[in-house]
Amino acid sequence: MNKRHILFYYPSIGLGGQQTQIMQLAEALQKKGHQVSWLYSYGEALKDEAAQYCHIKKLLLPRFNQSRFGIGRIINRFIYYNLLEWHLTRYVKKHKVDAVLASNSIDSRVVNKLAKKKLTKHFRYIGGSMVQVEPHLLASYKKKEVDKYISGYFGWPAVFEELKTQDVPDHKFINLPFAVNTDKFYPLPENEVYTFRQSLGISKQHTVIGWIGRTALNMQLWDTLRLGKKLKERGVSGFKLLFIGGGDAFEHLQQEVIKYDLSKETILTGWVPYEEVNKYVNAMDIVPLLEADPQGGSIVREAMACGRLAMSVDGPSGTQALFMKPQATILVKSEGYLNEATLAVAGLIGKHEEINRYGQKARAYVEENLRFTNQADIILKAIDTHA
Repeated sequence: MNKRHILFYYPSIGLGGQQTQIMQLAEALQKKGHQVSWLYSYGEALKDEAAQYCHIKKLLLPRFNQSRFGIGRIINRFIYYNLLEWHLTRYVKKHKVDAVLASNSIDSRVVNKLAKKKLTKHFRYIGGSMVQVEPHLLASYKKKEVDKYISGYFGWPAVFEELKTQDVPDHKFINLPFAVNTDKFYPLPENEVYTFRQSLGISKQHTVIGWIGRTALNMQLWDTLRLGKKLKERGVSGFKLLFIGGGDAFEHLQQEVIKYDLSKETILTGWVPYEEVNKYVNAMDIVPLLEADPQGGSIVREAMACGRLAMSVDGPSGTQALFMKPQATILVKSEGYLNEATLAVAGLIGKHEEINRYGQKARAYVEENLRFTNQADIILKAIDTHA
């Protein structure tokens, strides 16, 4: 296979699920002898580590839709689209990029202009459900011909079904199995975990329900908080809620904790250094990702890799069941999922041996099946074979 230069454009290089996925895929591609670049415009948390695996370049761009109304919004979009096209064109020409992988519809409209001029190939590296994240953009996907110059979509069956509603042809869909970096996320010795939990004010008897990621209104952490509320309403004790991460809604999270009378049960850390994330995941016992129909989620895969008990919802799309297997994880039914999850967690409080058995099986499963080298091989083959 010829050496390729692959460029990711994702606006943020801060701590987040999509960002860590890109970084770990970049590492797998680099180890196979290929050149990787990542252009971004804001956020810094993963910059230093990602720079070990790919060339990092910050673009001077405004945040998209920074001005929400009237003429300001129009000017913002005009500047964003035109500046991004200028930056990408210069970079692709200078560095002979074979393929650009974009992760959202907004940026794909710009990368399409380069693909139309045959400067590079254009692929979408999808990180989540478009119905959930980009509903208005998906609705206009066909009308605005976003698909026209895209060679292929890396994703999974549920997101392909969404794209089919906009007449994207089947031959462009490239199934990409979920993955997690088992070298960065791994179980720590029990005594080390115990000492760290003590430093957070967590006793050996506590069962820790954890969340890690960005605190935003459209993220799934709120159902994890509601899970804690329901546990307390049922008279369940002996648990702690551990929320790792910051973001625009961090103050709102603090207020909700107080409103739900969960202050004694909850630990909020804000952002932590990325190199310490593995330690924090190991401090958790149960890691839920709750919503009616989840679409993957690095939080549960990283929990599995750390030998923790991951819990999610077996929604209509069947996405979670693709990688969350019985005896290694817990999936609850979509209908009444929050109540189902509450009952499941309530039955596990204090049962550390049972929780650990799930975690051990989860670690063994991900080591064998969820590798980024598999993703890298699929992407490289697609770049060589898709028009």
